[in-house]
Amino acid sequence: MTAQTEIPLFEGLSGEEIASLVSAGRVRSLREGELVIRAGDPGQELFVLLSGSVRAEAEVGGNRQVLARIERGQLFGELAFLSNGARTADVVACEDVRVLDISRPFLERLQHEMPGIAARLLFNLSLVLSERLKSTTRAWLSSEYERTLALFEALAAETTAGLAFQRFGDAVARAFPAVRGVRYLQAERELSYPDPFPEGLWAPGLERLSSLARLELCPEHGCTLCPVELGEARHGVVLLYQTPGTTPGAMDLGILAWVSTQLGLVLDRIALFDETRALATTDGLTGLFNRTMMDRELERELGRVQRYGTELSLLVADLDHFKQVNDRHGHLAGDECLRAVAAVLKRSLRQVDLVCRYGGEEFAVIAPMTDELGALTVAERLRLAVEQLVIRVGAEELKITISVGVASHRSGETARDFFARADQALYAAKAAGRNRVLASRSATGAR
Repeated sequence: MTAQTEIPLFEGLSGEEIASLVSAGRVRSLREGELVIRAGDPGQELFVLLSGSVRAEAEVGGNRQVLARIERGQLFGELAFLSNGARTADVVACEDVRVLDISRPFLERLQHEMPGIAARLLFNLSLVLSERLKSTTRAWLSSEYERTLALFEALAAETTAGLAFQRFGDAVARAFPAVRGVRYLQAERELSYPDPFPEGLWAPGLERLSSLARLELCPEHGCTLCPVELGEARHGVVLLYQTPGTTPGAMDLGILAWVSTQLGLVLDRIALFDETRALATTDGLTGLFNRTMMDRELERELGRVQRYGTELSLLVADLDHFKQVNDRHGHLAGDECLRAVAAVLKRSLRQVDLVCRYGGEEFAVIAPMTDELGALTVAERLRLAVEQLVIRVGAEELKITISVGVASHRSGETARDFFARADQALYAAKAAGRNRVLASRSATGAR
């Protein structure tokens, strides 16, 4: 496993996480001389070479020629995968090899089953692909347009659509003459460059954009329309505005089509990464942060306490008799209770407070700049709000209560010990009759 941790795509993953990732995927073992992929096959996957080496070869001028040799740890097959096109060369095993196939369904499944691993994998994948695409494309384009090759690398480093489009706009403005502005139109959003966007520029109607089949010049409006297709799906349309009378040349149009496709790929990657990151830090049922996020933020808040000497409190809450709700009314009713309580907790807290679903029917609240007395006040407000909650499930109305344990941070205390005290106070509150709030100091005294 040590060797696999050195593979760039697995950077930042532990040996155990890599093992989980590889076991969840499709790994093929091939012998020397066997075909890994065949020219003409559809580009439905890209590949990671886990061991051994392979070579890409094709017929050139009637002769069989080796185009490239790929060593352990490298990706291959990415261009056909990104364009959803056909393979352009055979890839043959030079020795016994193991290959991990990465397909779109595999990435989607990974997001749901292992969101944290998927987030890191996608981030590494974007960096590796940006470098590969940059170097591959350098051989394709005229030196006159060499400066546009930095575009994809710059875009791949961005993590928001807005910043990525600003990078795109900067690059297009340098590469094309007399650029007045650039727009990217999608069904759900519009991105524009520069900011503020010039007034009075032509805006084509939705029907015109929907029927756009290929790159189209609109000289009467000083605009070029460039559809962005990813596979068989329309991702959006780039609108390039130039000074009227400026006509893009054939090379300009080829570059525009290429960089627009790169933009679409990056925006698609950012959307996928955002979705994956949300899955990695958010509880799917309640929409609250999950335990991973809570543990991370608690460590961060403890760092602030050490630097600035501020107060910090922690609340741990648990639904009372929740098992009875599931047993009597079913798990769907239990889920509705969890969602309703989560919504009450969220709207009853300050913006600086962080509430999460810690596990099962247990919730936790990090309350920065709050001492024990303030935390007890917050906890009592939450307890009362939940007590007054009426949860409707079909024709039934359910009531539920919570018990809350409170702890205020002590100097030098670790996150684990801090949470343990709040958790101990919670169990003392339950032992004392439930539907109540107890502080750690009171809980310790009671025992």
